[in-house]
Amino acid sequence: MKLKNKLIALAGAGLLLTALRSAPLVELFELPDRVVIYENEEVGLKCSFPFSLYENQNSLVLSASADIANDSEIFKHLGEGENEIIRGNVPVSFLGMEIKNIEVYILPQKNVTPGGMCIGVSLFTNGVIVAGNSDISCQDGKKVNPAMQAGLFDGDIITKVNGQQLLNARQLGQLVEESKDKPIKLSVLRNNKSVEVNITPAYDVYEKKYRLGLWLRDSTAGIGTITYADNENKKYAALGHAITDPDTGTILPVGTGEIVECTINDIVKGKKGIPGELKGSFRLNSPAYGSISANTEFGLYGDTYSDIINELYPQGVQVASRNSVKEGKATILTTVDGQGIQEYEINIIKANKQDVRASKSMIIEVTDQRLLEKTGGIVQGMSGSPILQNGKLIGAVTHVLISDPQKGYALYIDWMQE
Repeated sequence: MKLKNKLIALAGAGLLLTALRSAPLVELFELPDRVVIYENEEVGLKCSFPFSLYENQNSLVLSASADIANDSEIFKHLGEGENEIIRGNVPVSFLGMEIKNIEVYILPQKNVTPGGMCIGVSLFTNGVIVAGNSDISCQDGKKVNPAMQAGLFDGDIITKVNGQQLLNARQLGQLVEESKDKPIKLSVLRNNKSVEVNITPAYDVYEKKYRLGLWLRDSTAGIGTITYADNENKKYAALGHAITDPDTGTILPVGTGEIVECTINDIVKGKKGIPGELKGSFRLNSPAYGSISANTEFGLYGDTYSDIINELYPQGVQVASRNSVKEGKATILTTVDGQGIQEYEINIIKANKQDVRASKSMIIEVTDQRLLEKTGGIVQGMSGSPILQNGKLIGAVTHVLISDPQKGYALYIDWMQE
């Protein structure tokens, strides 16, 4: 009798495991917990089994139509005007049983000007970046390293000296020289945390001045591409990734800076194992598009001085959510020569499921022979080039695959807007 009961129990466990491994339940667990879509946008959720959304729908297509958004039993309206967000928990059913809720946010539709224009970036940091350290030769023939002894690390950002705001490396040198061999207090930003470091300068017999034994960086310059402009609010976004210190990888904190018009002078075509590059030039007094206010993991941001116009899309384009992105054909807007902004065909090889902000949202491949002949694919300087699909802005080019310059990574436009 006991043996029979054990067999029944084992059989029950086997049925449970079979159910858990069944395709419908696997697909259920893969459905997102949170979906963000724009007004009048429809998003199909990948599923081959007969799940259905709440009673007003009989499929797994999320619609942001007016009828759906005004369903007061499901959705609540938060905020007003362009800041209004419609939020609801949409139940998912299987064979008539409610088994899951998807948190849905419906955002007001935005119309922006797609970028594609090449820009020169001139950025001065807020504070100075520690890029390395070096020994100092003293009068007694010994070598000392005040920076290492004080516990300063590569990537540290020095923001103040004895409580005085630090603007650049030259100012730090002047304050050190004035202090001579007296200890000074440095306010340092390290891994987004503030620390205080006491350090005593040493006299360098070769340089004939007092030094801390630091290699410092307080500015950078380069070229990239504008992703979009919000002319109504006088804002722009560019690059799709951060500007970092080349030695330490630290994201450079913004003090001041501008994005300006840039001229492409030459192209180094990309080859397998060797990334290509757009070679451009600009001057600090070149006509400017706008100021730089933020340098983040997901792009460069700031205020525009005047409306930015893309002649290919003078009326602008709508923005599409990451949930509406499909693998397959798309286009990019970019400038690689004197012909200005051109639109080129690409293929989205993979669109990753991302519920939180993250880089490498998509893997893309250049398929347009015109661009391949000019650049060999994706090259440095194209970062930020907007990606369009079905006439809507969905993302931005960010990096090239060094092993295959025809391919690269891209970022969902959602992550550049949050």
